[in-house]
Amino acid sequence: MSENEILDQIDEKGNVIGSAPRHVFHSNPNMIHGVIHCWIFNNKGQLLWQQRGKNLPVHPGYWSVTVGGHISSGSTPDETLVREAKEELNIEPKLIKDNYTFIKKYTQRFEKQTELIYLYYTIIDKPIEYFHILEGDVEKIEWIDVNKAFKLAKSGKKKTTIFFFDQVPMIVKKYFPSIKLDPSH
Repeated sequence: MSENEILDQIDEKGNVIGSAPRHVFHSNPNMIHGVIHCWIFNNKGQLLWQQRGKNLPVHPGYWSVTVGGHISSGSTPDETLVREAKEELNIEPKLIKDNYTFIKKYTQRFEKQTELIYLYYTIIDKPIEYFHILEGDVEKIEWIDVNKAFKLAKSGKKKTTIFFFDQVPMIVKKYFPSIKLDPSH
C-alpha cells in the first residue's frame, strides 16, 4: 500500500477519465477512485471480521470489511478482489474466483475523498487457521455470529467503520434469509 500507487480517476459509472497517485485522491473529494469491499461468510452464517492494522492511517484498529482495497490503474474490480484476498488473507485465487457474488457499486463521499465502492460477498467454509493475515494491514480476524458482531459494535466494545452498518445488514437480508437479524440492527 503506497500513497504513490497510481489509481484511475473514474466517473460515478466507473468510466476511466484520468489517473493520479493515491495521495491525490485522498485529499480531493472531487476526484473519484474505485475500491472493492468483500464480506466473507461461512455456511454457519458467521462473518469473517477483520480488524484493521493498528498503524494504518485511516481507522486504525477498527473492525471492518473482510477484504478491501484500492483498484490500481488498469485493473478491474474483480481482479482487485482476487489480488486483495490473496494479499490480505492468503486466500487462494481459485477459491475466490469460483465463489464470489457481485452485489452492487455505489458512490461514498467523505470529507477528503470519494470512492466508487464495488461490493461483493462470498462464502468460504474454512477454519480460521486457513487464513494468514498480512501483518501491518490486518491486526486479526475472527469468525463471529452476525448478531453478536452488531451487539459488540453498538455497545462500543468493538469500533467499526460505517461499512459494517451500511453493508452487512443489506447482504444478510438479501442473501442469508436464514440469519434472523435482531430488529435493532
